[in-house]
This record gives sequence, C-alpha cells and structure tokens, in this order.
Amino acid sequence: MRLTARWDLRSASERFQRAPALHPAFDPLEKARLYLDTLQRQPGLSYGDVAGRYGVTRTEVCHYITVARRLAPELLAMVEAAPVEKRPSLRSLLKAARLPSPKAQRLALSGWAAALGTRGRHV
Repeated sequence: MRLTARWDLRSASERFQRAPALHPAFDPLEKARLYLDTLQRQPGLSYGDVAGRYGVTRTEVCHYITVARRLAPELLAMVEAAPVEKRPSLRSLLKAARLPSPKAQRLALSGWAAALGTRGRHV
C-alpha cells in the first residue's frame, strides 16, 4: 500500500511537470482549441488519450471541448475579441455552453459583457 501511495504522488507530480505551459497560463479558449485540434488531427484518439498527451485529466479535456463545440459562434467571437485577462473563466463559459439555446447562452454571459463595457452591443 505504501508503494502505491508514493507512486500516485510521484505520478501526479510528473503530470504537472510534463505540461507546465498548460497550467494556468492559457486562457480557456486556447486550451479548448488545442484539445479540439488534437482530436481532429488524429480521429482515433479518445479524450483520455488527449488528456494523457497533455498531462491533464480526461474531465478537463471534456470541459474545454464542450465549450469549443457548444458555445454559440457569435459568443466565441466576442470572448476571443476581449483581452485575455478580461475573458471569462472556464466555469462561466462551461455554464453558458451547457444551456440549450444561443439566447440563453447570451443571457448567461451578459453580466460579463456588461462588466467589460459592451453593455449588450454584441451580446
């Protein structure tokens, strides 16, 4: 048992050392594009394969790809146009992306857009 616990700790440490560029400097859209691009270039890969390649969890890959695939294109464009330091978090984007319609997604991100100063011009 003790060896397993040490091995698990070492594995977690190695995972973060393999992909230091992905923690936390990338903004959510860059990560989403990276993971989606990897899946599209190599169609046989699973989310777990992509996660192993970049040293993250399968769940993380799933969240970022959900944002890239389900968020309305006009909202993706609006988020991309914002300065990186002002972009919404993955949590906010994921919450909006899971909503059923673009109108509901716009409403979910309207607080962010108002704080950015767009006051609904693009939302």
